[in-house]
Amino acid sequence: MPFLSTIVASLFSLVFAILGAKTTTPSPILRLVIRFGASILRNIPVVAWAMILLFSFKQSDFTGFLALFFMTLGYLTRAFTETIEDLDAEKLQALQAVGANYFQCVFCGVLPEAASTLTSWILYMIENNLRDATLVGLLTGTGVGFLFDHYFKSFHYDAAGLIVLLIAILVICLELTSNQIRRAIA
Repeated sequence: MPFLSTIVASLFSLVFAILGAKTTTPSPILRLVIRFGASILRNIPVVAWAMILLFSFKQSDFTGFLALFFMTLGYLTRAFTETIEDLDAEKLQALQAVGANYFQCVFCGVLPEAASTLTSWILYMIENNLRDATLVGLLTGTGVGFLFDHYFKSFHYDAAGLIVLLIAILVICLELTSNQIRRAIA
């Protein structure tokens, strides 16, 4: 779930960020709507999302996916928007001056320049969602969180402890891998 929700949310976030960034927005009203929506999604904690969606969709993998997806969508939209706005505006103006259309400016000017930073944000959110997925699983009755809860409540503390240890090892391995990927693309 953490990988899938992050990848799907990053695709939507990229579109929303392009439409919501000051330098690439086609409409100032659209920019405000996207920023407002991202702020709402980002400021609701993943636990609150899980509880809200639990009442709507009951205990299922889809509930966990949506909880991680909405929080990630808001966070990445904001991060991607800031990244795009921090890019050099002169390059976009130069592309527009030579007759490039909107899509050419975005795909040939914005995305190649921001690719390494956007990738770093995606890797960070995968790490974050991996940690949050355990808590979401406890609340939604799915995944590793469900297994931990089951073993803990049935007094199998050795198995519950092993799950915690494996999650910690997985998070550390993922962080080391993402650091290597960041260094490779920088």
